[in-house]
Amino acid sequence: MTQKKDGVQQTVEQNYVNEKGLIRTYGKAQHVEVLSESIGQYMAYLLLIKDEKTFQEQSELLQEHFLVKKKEDVFIKWQLGATVSTNASIDDLRIIRTLKEGSRIFHQPEYAELAQKLEKSLIDHQLTNGILTDFYDWELGEESREVHLSYIDFAAFKEMPAIDETKYVQMLQGAVEEQTPFFKEVWQIETQTFAPASEKEVNLIDQLLIAIQYVKGKKEKPAAFDQWLKNEWQTQQKIFGQYQRNHIVPNVSYESSAVYALAVQYFLATGEESFAEEIEHTLLEQPPFDVAHDYGSVHFFDYILAQTAAEQMKQR
Repeated sequence: MTQKKDGVQQTVEQNYVNEKGLIRTYGKAQHVEVLSESIGQYMAYLLLIKDEKTFQEQSELLQEHFLVKKKEDVFIKWQLGATVSTNASIDDLRIIRTLKEGSRIFHQPEYAELAQKLEKSLIDHQLTNGILTDFYDWELGEESREVHLSYIDFAAFKEMPAIDETKYVQMLQGAVEEQTPFFKEVWQIETQTFAPASEKEVNLIDQLLIAIQYVKGKKEKPAAFDQWLKNEWQTQQKIFGQYQRNHIVPNVSYESSAVYALAVQYFLATGEESFAEEIEHTLLEQPPFDVAHDYGSVHFFDYILAQTAAEQMKQR
């Protein structure tokens, strides 16, 4: 199932990969972060296009550089660095899910075996009453006491019996704000209450990530957010990166390819392909689809999300 490398892999290798083969957060710059987020997102894209060879290469880089073994546990550093001793459950879940699917598609049982080891460590140290906390510090032996709802991943949960999906569905329902179309972004375990990430503004990347999981978990649209997003698109033909939480107006003047990519994925999840198609046209006008654009100013998160959404539209 090995596939000839397309323009995306070539762009990644030419602009984002450092001398060790690892993905930098920004293209063409040596001294920037290297994140497990990036390698997980790239592996998910490679799985989508069924590039077995590059997927295997990234799996090997993951094991060589990101994994930390502590007795029977295996953890994933959220960021490379000698002093980093924490993971991020959102990145772990993506990698675990991708390894399991890669094992099935590429007929490689070692991917599933690695996924099981990572899953066990995640469950053993971050599960509280069926819910995963954001991160674990293996040097301090302490886990976080909150859950960012943008970290939810129902596709991963479906193969993790220790996770209580019902609680996550209830959590998403409870996060819907009454006075705005938005979601509160954080669940605080100690107080069993919701909190906004910011009292004054919302980040549309976080809001869309939560909305997508709402659709996947509840099998229905978040009514107020859905109506607002459609109205914003239809009246403005733009979706901005941030909005004022209470006044529900743009808080910034910039657009974001990641926001448009997630909006495409949201409307694919709701089955409204006409909206997905319209927004994809705008997405394709954003960096990094401009071939003359300098990848040094394009975050890998934005680049690979845009390419993933475009590929999903192609395959639908």
